[in-house]
Amino acid sequence: MDTPRLALTGTAHHEAGHAVIALALGGTVRAIRLTRVGGDWRGDIGLRFPDDPQVVPDLVVAMLAGAHAERHWHELHRPRRAHYPYDIDAGTAWDRDQAHELLAALPRHQRPAHHELDARAARLVVAHWARVEHLAARLIQHKQPSA
Repeated sequence: MDTPRLALTGTAHHEAGHAVIALALGGTVRAIRLTRVGGDWRGDIGLRFPDDPQVVPDLVVAMLAGAHAERHWHELHRPRRAHYPYDIDAGTAWDRDQAHELLAALPRHQRPAHHELDARAARLVVAHWARVEHLAARLIQHKQPSA
């Protein structure tokens, strides 16, 4: 697989991870967009959860799930570094920053530990992997030119 297709595949799994876990936790997905930027792909997703501080941890888990989905895909398929020269952690900084901001807005006594939510996101991605793969495949198919 060439680098642009690997970039699309990794990004599709990342966004699918957000979406599948959000849905599993009672959220909704307004839209998923994958946009080609040069030889790379960028993803954007609109998640919605009820406007209730009690569900902020679920939103945070859904936000963290994207990186776990991309990482899990990477671990399963092991693309060569020369063909997938992306730093997953650097590429997910925005998601982590948003998660930290959401948690920081909660009163300290109601704030779950970030590492616990991150571990929950990782477990949920594995538990829902078939759905993540299915949605990622649909996203990739939607972006590929017809044969």
